[in-house]
Amino acid sequence: MALDRTKLQCIGVGGSNSLYMYTTTDVDTGGGAGVEDSGYFDDAYNDLRVGDFILANLNTGTSREMKIYAVSASSSSGVTITFPTIS
Repeated sequence: MALDRTKLQCIGVGGSNSLYMYTTTDVDTGGGAGVEDSGYFDDAYNDLRVGDFILANLNTGTSREMKIYAVSASSSSGVTITFPTIS
């Protein structure tokens, strides 16, 4: 599926970075339709900046999964997410 911009909500701002919450029934990966697939967040490039974080609540049916993504690139060419190291 594609990004549903209405479900990408900024829930906090600290300095020059923002924290977003995103809830979707999409899977994390899968044949070009998953949240982690290239291009998934491209439509939100105007909002997402390098250094922002996304808390993603995935598969909101019978099983739930929470993932954290970091925005590593964001421009009209697209948005790239990575998996931050948490220590």
